[in-house]
Amino acid sequence: MVTSSPVLWKKITAQNEIPSNILCKWIENSPLLKEVYLRERTDINTVAERLSKYCKNLQSLKIENCKGNDNSSLVKSKNLCHLLTRCKYLNNLYFSGIKIRSCKFFKLLSKRKHFGITKKCSYYGPVSQKQMRVLIESIVNSETYDAATLFTANNRQISINELFSVENNNHVDVPATVDHIWEDIINNNIDDEDEDFDEFDDLGDSETPENVSLTQPSTSAVTRLAASSAVPNIERLFEYSENDSPSDEIIDGIQPEAVTHAPQTRLAVAKEEKICQQAFLSLHGLGKSRLERLQKYLACQNSTPPVDRRGRHETEPNKIPGDIIAQIRDTF
Repeated sequence: MVTSSPVLWKKITAQNEIPSNILCKWIENSPLLKEVYLRERTDINTVAERLSKYCKNLQSLKIENCKGNDNSSLVKSKNLCHLLTRCKYLNNLYFSGIKIRSCKFFKLLSKRKHFGITKKCSYYGPVSQKQMRVLIESIVNSETYDAATLFTANNRQISINELFSVENNNHVDVPATVDHIWEDIINNNIDDEDEDFDEFDDLGDSETPENVSLTQPSTSAVTRLAASSAVPNIERLFEYSENDSPSDEIIDGIQPEAVTHAPQTRLAVAKEEKICQQAFLSLHGLGKSRLERLQKYLACQNSTPPVDRRGRHETEPNKIPGDIIAQIRDTF
């Protein structure tokens, strides 16, 4: 069903022909919005801030070939972080052709929780060596890497769990290991005739030159982060080689239209964690007594739960004796 009222909209697709003020009004009046696709726009900083403020039910965000504003191509760190902290249901991020300098954004990707439960999140977009280091360090420190795996463009798998296991993560030099992973990804995904890209390995804190493309292999990679309270079903992400062309296959609700040949990485993380009992009850709309009965049932050694005898008197102290009842009947 197609409706002209933004109040009922669940998806918005906007290119550069839609003015910024009109798009912002749509967003402000679309509380049910779940999917947003932005392409070739120059107002991402403003739009991202509006999305984080008014679209709490946002689940998927796709941005292609966009700039932060008219004067800068960088997307502000604050706006990206607000999307992760305010939009609790946002689990699909697809970025292509944009510049991200923020390291805090990637740090938050591994720490997203809702009612104490680690959230599942998929990210596909540019990442520098420094950003990857921050992301993996955050995962290692929070010990949410039980099923963590990096997938490069040629489908090589690098198990994070083997590199940073629980028993030896205190003895592993995380920065040096990440640098080794990055170098290994670069060496396995670049032809000999490619240009020298050493000067672009780390964006650092300086302004990125306008003529530097973040699709260069040294400054662009693809990361997929999936974190949940149960081990996720790890699926292949984008299996494109250098000679492949994009397909119409929709993955995680996102349809890819352009694929870079930069180092591509997928990261899947899972860990079972203890959660707040009250938060669990509130999330599922349960009462405390129901949870207590379930706990008693699970603790019971028998296959059947004990008989519920609430309200029944074992010795029936309040029951009127039969002879008294007979006297009353005879009297009346």
